[in-house]
Amino acid sequence: MRNIRVLTIGVNTSMPEFTAIDFIDPVSTHDFDVVIWDPNRFTMHAGSQGRDDAAIVEAMARRRDEFDTFLEHGGVVVAFARPEYRTPVSTQGYYTPDDDLSGWDSFPQHFGGLKASGGRRVVVRGQSRLSTFLRDQGNRVRYSAVLTEIASEGVVIATAGNTDQPVAAEFQWVTGGSLIMLPDIELDFPVGSASGELDLQDPIVDSDARHTFWSSLIDAVLPQAEVEPAPAWTSGITTSSERNLTIDLGLAAAQLEVAQTLVMELNTQQARLDSDKILLYGTGDALAEKCAEVLERFGAQRLPAPENRADLRFSFEERIIVVEVKGVTKSAKEENAAQLEKWVMEDVSSGTPYSQIKPVLIVNAFRQKSPSERAETFPSQMLQMSESRGHALLSSVQLFVLAAEVSEGHLSGSEALQIITSTVGKLAGHGVGELEEP
Repeated sequence: MRNIRVLTIGVNTSMPEFTAIDFIDPVSTHDFDVVIWDPNRFTMHAGSQGRDDAAIVEAMARRRDEFDTFLEHGGVVVAFARPEYRTPVSTQGYYTPDDDLSGWDSFPQHFGGLKASGGRRVVVRGQSRLSTFLRDQGNRVRYSAVLTEIASEGVVIATAGNTDQPVAAEFQWVTGGSLIMLPDIELDFPVGSASGELDLQDPIVDSDARHTFWSSLIDAVLPQAEVEPAPAWTSGITTSSERNLTIDLGLAAAQLEVAQTLVMELNTQQARLDSDKILLYGTGDALAEKCAEVLERFGAQRLPAPENRADLRFSFEERIIVVEVKGVTKSAKEENAAQLEKWVMEDVSSGTPYSQIKPVLIVNAFRQKSPSERAETFPSQMLQMSESRGHALLSSVQLFVLAAEVSEGHLSGSEALQIITSTVGKLAGHGVGELEEP
């Protein structure tokens, strides 16, 4: 805790560093930086036997003037928000209801008023030091009153439950002073108490915990000390350790940049692999477009599709690759190969020699099952026709494996395309055995 002068009025802190007085004591607030007050102590004193009513009234007027001046000159007043209990006093030898007094009568009107309302569910708002302080108190915080009106100067720190009823707030003076209203906080823990309730038969108090509490409160309510900006010439003064630190920071920054670049590249690869998994389950246009994307990634140049044709066309090493893609729940059919051959013959009729065309049939068969549970993609009855026409037959699972091998650097894209375009009949390898499944 900073070297701060603290005055407590009716609050037993057991802190030898604090000056403790009662409400009617003549000690002024002006010699202190922070005042902590519990208004219930005023009520208890005002209701005691043998009291001096005149002294109470005089103290009330004096404290009101002191608090106003204290706050206007940058002081901090901390008060616990408790219900307003009014005490009858006799100022002229007899009592009238107009003579009722409350400790809150000595306070500035910025904070509005108080209304009795109790509970334990306190929701702390914001990220100020006071907010952090209240959160640190945990279930020791409760409330016995709510603030009925918050002036424009007030900032709500905590509310009752999820309502908008304030139970803690801070009111700032333009001159730097602040009035802080806090909810009840249970302070008197017996050592080892799990409940946090005070056992009156065993009033052993953890002095270290109390010291920590009050020190933390003072640090939270005081404004941050302003630090004078360093002159410009200080930037030119260095030590050997600072120069070494600058070098180390530069090296670390360079290593971080390399690491960040690598992470970005790996994330891109991961995203691509995840996207490629549509080859394992897809159908329709989504599957066809993913096949086209992979073949282009390998280095094939996509060609525009002629009107009324649904196949994919690419050029690679002076050949035209004509691709038919199907995603089905069973095996491929002869009609799939027949459709591929139809597209090829349309190119032939347009003047492209058959020898310059490579027909490729890609089928995602049994697509609703995991790859290891799938039967043969291409039945034997369709092989003779496909092989005689030079068709390359591959499953979309094989295309997925080829894409992974290219991504991992085991194959180049050109090598993957050469594997496909040199195949007649079923593509060998690059199948389910290359995949890991749970």
